[in-house]
Amino acid sequence: MPKTKTQGIVFGLIMSYAMAYGMEVYNIAIKEGFNLNVGGFSTMTNQVFLGALIEASYMGVFVFLTSNLWGNRIGTAYGIFYKIQQFIYFAEFGIRDAITPLVSYNYGRSNKKRVKEGEKYGLIYTIIIMLAGLAALNIFACPLSGIFGLSAETQELCIRAMHIISVRFVFAGVNITVQGIFQALESGTGSLIISVLRLLAVPLPLAYLLSFSADASKIIWWSLPAGEIVAAVVAVIMLRRVNRRIGIAGRLK
Repeated sequence: MPKTKTQGIVFGLIMSYAMAYGMEVYNIAIKEGFNLNVGGFSTMTNQVFLGALIEASYMGVFVFLTSNLWGNRIGTAYGIFYKIQQFIYFAEFGIRDAITPLVSYNYGRSNKKRVKEGEKYGLIYTIIIMLAGLAALNIFACPLSGIFGLSAETQELCIRAMHIISVRFVFAGVNITVQGIFQALESGTGSLIISVLRLLAVPLPLAYLLSFSADASKIIWWSLPAGEIVAAVVAVIMLRRVNRRIGIAGRLK
């Protein structure tokens, strides 16, 4: 049994989750006699898992690359921006997590009208929230970066990163929402493709190419909005194809 306060708290937290999980397994799998056949879900589960893994590891990979290739100041600036932007992304994740079961439920009921409405309003609310986040981050970039006690040069890099990278917010919101829609419509491959495009295939090679520029510290940030824009275009195209497959033709009106 851990003796220190911090270790004790962590130990207690882990044990509480383990006990809760064990009780759920007992109540559902044993007491209720529920048998789960995962064979039909394995492919989509792997696709969704890979997308989530890419998103979870992306920040660490990008900070590692920027720090080693272009110096600790750029890595620090991006790391701080990443933490600040999460407050905006949390609101977007809430919308995605709200519309995914809504769209999935109505898709299962073959209620195409409600599926269409879920997609439409999910995207509308997403754009509104991300535009508000874009405005807030540009207006308050200086005071927000000043909270962390950075050197003048690092703070300047952080402010520049906020101004440039925040351009991607609207496109990132569209991508995240469409990923949730794809998962609801049994199109895990589409969700995985968007994750790869927006976080790996476009921004990392582009950032590497921009690093050879004389103004690398100023323009390298544009690789991130570029990845979101490319992914958003692909996401909209794939969403239209998925909608045609399930019988929702034309625009989302």
